[in-house]
Amino acid sequence: MNELLKQCQRHNMLAPWSDDARSKPANPIFADLTPRGTGDKTKFHATMDLRPGWEGWFTQWQRTWDSPAPDTIVITDEWAVEKGRGVIFHWTTSCPCGSRATASSSRAARHREITIPAGVEAQIEHLPLQDPRRTAVEQDRRDIIQFGWKLAETQPRLTLRQAGRCGTLHVAVRLILK
Repeated sequence: MNELLKQCQRHNMLAPWSDDARSKPANPIFADLTPRGTGDKTKFHATMDLRPGWEGWFTQWQRTWDSPAPDTIVITDEWAVEKGRGVIFHWTTSCPCGSRATASSSRAARHREITIPAGVEAQIEHLPLQDPRRTAVEQDRRDIIQFGWKLAETQPRLTLRQAGRCGTLHVAVRLILK
C-alpha cells in the first residue's frame, strides 16, 4: 500500500494521461519548484512552472492558483504533452464524493463544489486504501476501540480527463458552509 500512496495518481495533481505507462516525475527532482504569488486575507494568486522532473512527459506545464474570495479557488493548468492522450487531473479527498462532483464532510459542516469544465470527462472512483490483512489486525487494536477511530477503507477520487496534445484546464472549487 505504501508504494501506491507514493504515486501521483493518489494525490491532488495533474498527470499525463497514458494508456501504456504510469506517468511519474523524476525522484528526486533537482529543481527549485517554488510558487511565486501575492495575496492578503481575502484573495490569493500564485503561479509556478511544474515541468522540471517531468522530462519526456510535459513540454509545458504552468499552474496558476487564483482565490478571488475566501470561498473560491481556481486551479488553471496550461499544459502540453510529449506523449500520451492528454492530461488527467486528480482530486482526492477524505470526504465522500457525490455524483455532482461534490465532497462533503459532516465533521466540518462544509462541502466543496467542483465545476467540471466543458469538454472534460469526469469519473468518481473509490480507491482501496487498506490491505484487508491489515484491516483484520486493526480490529483488535485497543486505541482504535478506545477512541472510536475508524480508518477509511477507500480514498474517494474525482478524475478529470482532458484529451489532446496541449490545452488549458480550469478547475474551480467553491467551499460552501452548511
